[in-house]
Amino acid sequence: MKKLLAVLGLVGFTALAGNPGDRLNKNGVALCEESSKANDADCFDPVSYFKSPKPVKGNSSIRAQVGSSTYVFSSEDNKKEFLAAPTKYIPQFEGWCAYGSANGKKISVNPLQYKVTDGKLYLFYKDFFNDTRSKWVKDEPNLLSKANQNWPKVRLQDEE
Repeated sequence: MKKLLAVLGLVGFTALAGNPGDRLNKNGVALCEESSKANDADCFDPVSYFKSPKPVKGNSSIRAQVGSSTYVFSSEDNKKEFLAAPTKYIPQFEGWCAYGSANGKKISVNPLQYKVTDGKLYLFYKDFFNDTRSKWVKDEPNLLSKANQNWPKVRLQDEE
């Protein structure tokens, strides 16, 4: 039993480390399911996180680039809204896991695991053993402070 718990602990730790290289899909599009393998049609409209009860997938023909990331939109109106104020819609911590930043790690995310707080979009990692959004919600003010404090160093970490 102890060996099983040790293996599960190792699996959970390895899963927490994530694969930071998966933040963008193969075409450089952000907010995608299974990012590195995703087609652009599997990516979400960043404006929809603020306007809909859940994120809406974008149309791969309606796109805009900001910095090194490309975003897809469900409508031309959402694209225009985004381009008028991109920093309002771009996820915090450049789309890396907020909980990971609070713990000093650059961790990939599941774009369906998110939270909008004070008009800012935070993304989280989740797998069978580890739900970082649930952990975040239990101690958000403290973790947000830590994430903001750690981000300058976390940002410089190499993508694994």
